Amino acid sequence: MKRACLFVLFAIGSGCALSLFVGEGSHWPEAGPPAEPAKANERTPSRVPAIASAYPLAPSSAWDREARALEVADAEMEYHETPERILILTLSRFVSREERAKIEAAWRAGDFAGAAALAAALANVEDRRKVLVPLLGQWTKTDPKAAVRFAEGTPAGVERQEMLGAAIRAWSEHDLIAASDWLNVPEPLPDHDLAVAAIASSEPLCLYQPEAALSWAESITASAVRWEVMSFVVTLWAQRDASAARVYIETSAVLTAEERTRMLSRVAEVASWTE
Repeated sequence: MKRACLFVLFAIGSGCALSLFVGEGSHWPEAGPPAEPAKANERTPSRVPAIASAYPLAPSSAWDREARALEVADAEMEYHETPERILILTLSRFVSREERAKIEAAWRAGDFAGAAALAAALANVEDRRKVLVPLLGQWTKTDPKAAVRFAEGTPAGVERQEMLGAAIRAWSEHDLIAASDWLNVPEPLPDHDLAVAAIASSEPLCLYQPEAALSWAESITASAVRWEVMSFVVTLWAQRDASAARVYIETSAVLTAEERTRMLSRVAEVASWTE
């Protein structure tokens, strides 16, 4: 429970909106047999090592078992905060009755593309974002690739970043490997930053494959977002294995001297709490 508290304290103290965060690690070797040639309209992962699995075969320590239990408890506590419920509340609060009726009719009929098109036509940018984020979360349950393609088609900049981040985060919650494979394109793009951050900050990846999580985080193009996500992952890693976290920090080719000092100080602080 002490480690859970540390996690919460860091999440609050960092000011990092990881719910929207929504990765190149040169120290990571490529694994597995050579990939088959990509088929038409398919992406070829090549930027960071592909994620092999979300969890180890079984918890390897008491800490793992505690982490797994905490994840289950969190899921049970947050059952009411589903994308469906959020979408219903959003439509009732921020959209006119006529627009709400059209969007909800399409959504209820399973026409997510139609519902998303109606939401994208909303005049107010903020209302549009508030409706599209939970709508994309619902859409990823039935056709995640279509939801992500729609997000890619939104206006470039902050709006596209948020839509892609929301879609990839929702997809990764039920299929981390497929979501990461789709996103693992050869060149990092600024509009993909929040989506990459969603993969890098995924709890299963942070808990069980911190090196892979950091490999993703390292390729985020925005320095502020990259720093926040890397700090988040390293802090979780330090709670489990402070020595390994220190080795990563000391040998990282991505961190600046100032960032290295700050992160080492953070690891020392976390280690003192867990002694």
